[in-house]
Amino acid sequence: MKNIAKQVVLFDFDGTLGYMLPTHKEIYQQAIKEFGIDLKENSLKKMPIKNAWLKWMTHEGISHLSESESSGKYKKLRKDIHAERIKKMGVTDFIDDITERIYVLESNLKFYFLYDDVIETLEDLKTKNIKMGIVSNHLWNLDKIINNLKIADFFEIILSSAQVGYRKPHHNIYKDAIKKMQTTTDEALFIGDDLENDYYGPKQIGIDAILIDRKAEKKIKNSINSLKEIHTVVFNNQK
Repeated sequence: MKNIAKQVVLFDFDGTLGYMLPTHKEIYQQAIKEFGIDLKENSLKKMPIKNAWLKWMTHEGISHLSESESSGKYKKLRKDIHAERIKKMGVTDFIDDITERIYVLESNLKFYFLYDDVIETLEDLKTKNIKMGIVSNHLWNLDKIINNLKIADFFEIILSSAQVGYRKPHHNIYKDAIKKMQTTTDEALFIGDDLENDYYGPKQIGIDAILIDRKAEKKIKNSINSLKEIHTVVFNNQK
């Protein structure tokens, strides 16, 4: 990591600051079951994750600018994603109803929770006058989720791919964050749990990054197991 004092920390959300419970897989199961369809475990394993985004893939990454012009347009995109997935799982009936139900469930504010190390870490960074933001591949209502978790006041920006129109690791979502934070790539640090989206992606445009490895999988050397380690790893020598 470059020996430059960091003034800005950009966080991913899912797997970094918080998580959803029930999981997306469980939400799909629940929505499908509510319409009288009982899928076997084999079918659930066929649910494509990233492949469902191929329609919006460009040589620079996933871009859906026109679908991000409004919440209504983005909702249609999400339902298209859900439809692609459940069809691959073998569902043929009640497609529109099931995708509507999935959308409602995944948008439920009560399904999102913070990790235990978040509040203490954010408070510590705030005392050091570090500016903070969130940059996440997430839903249209990410700002409401963050507000409901009572941590919105810590952040100067909350960028969701849903509203930005680009998904990490598309360079433009990181550039948008740097511009909105009125900072430079040298002054920023990105922290997230996804190797491609939160580590290699930011580094490709000059933003230093640290991977949070909550399961201690040791994918790379430059990682931490808890957000509490940020102080020791990055800011130990920063006045």
